[in-house]
Amino acid sequence: MQGFVALSLFHHHQHELQLHAQHEALARTAARARALTRAAARQSQALTEACEAIARATRAGQPPDTTADGITMNGEYTDMAEHYDSIMLSGYYDYPAIVDALVAADPGHTVLELGAGTGLILQRLAARRPDLELTGVDLTAAMLARAADRLRPYPRVRLELQNVVALDLDRHYDLAFSYGGPWYFTSAAAGSAAAMISHIRDPQENRQGLERLAAHLAPGATLLLGIQAPHHDYTRPVRDGLDYAQSITPIPDGFEKRYCLSRAGWPVMQQTIRYRTLSVDDAIELLDKCGLEPCAGVQSPLFKAFRTR
Repeated sequence: MQGFVALSLFHHHQHELQLHAQHEALARTAARARALTRAAARQSQALTEACEAIARATRAGQPPDTTADGITMNGEYTDMAEHYDSIMLSGYYDYPAIVDALVAADPGHTVLELGAGTGLILQRLAARRPDLELTGVDLTAAMLARAADRLRPYPRVRLELQNVVALDLDRHYDLAFSYGGPWYFTSAAAGSAAAMISHIRDPQENRQGLERLAAHLAPGATLLLGIQAPHHDYTRPVRDGLDYAQSITPIPDGFEKRYCLSRAGWPVMQQTIRYRTLSVDDAIELLDKCGLEPCAGVQSPLFKAFRTR
């Protein structure tokens, strides 16, 4: 009988030990969960502070075309350069159709792209027409660095870091084009008229840039300015597990466009750029003053054509 009592006490003691061990394990798990929650909160705060610090540092180092609150005025895309291809190669533009239109426009021998970005159009054009002498200009060094890598196999492509307002090249061109560069058109849609969009906010600099462009075009040369759908708000997935969003805010004489990339809800990149808008009539008048007149000889839904007089 005494042995049975002792065995029962032993089992009861073992059970209490097991319950105590389980309680301690649950307590440790809860403590770890609280620690992870605190760590996640600290990481979130640190990421927010880091983003703010990067934004402050970027604004401090931005060129004069950037406002005090970090808004870009003349199409400088440094913040976006690293992720530009992820956005553009996810259906943003129809690059084969753009190149088809350029080839169909009889580009002559020398071609200038305004706002060459990372070289996505020039690469395809050089592959289609290796006989062409191609030049791409852009305002953003980080974009051109990526373009230089992409275009290394094409020795007849030349890249220049220049602002079109002070364009200074050593040759004349048979064809110049800007699809999403410093100047392009948007088509009419419900609630919005067709317009010319300019990355250059200042009216005088707009004219100066077009005059500098016209000075680099051969007599009878063609200028093609892209035609795009009107800008609007949307969000969609792009490459590399990223989500791209853009939002449009009207401002006097134009609009403000906010670009944003995120991954799993975390911000990766954001940049805001202000654009100038001109009516089609005002744009044609401005181009005419710069020696560029509408050209009916080039028919394309992707470009509006002009010729030098």
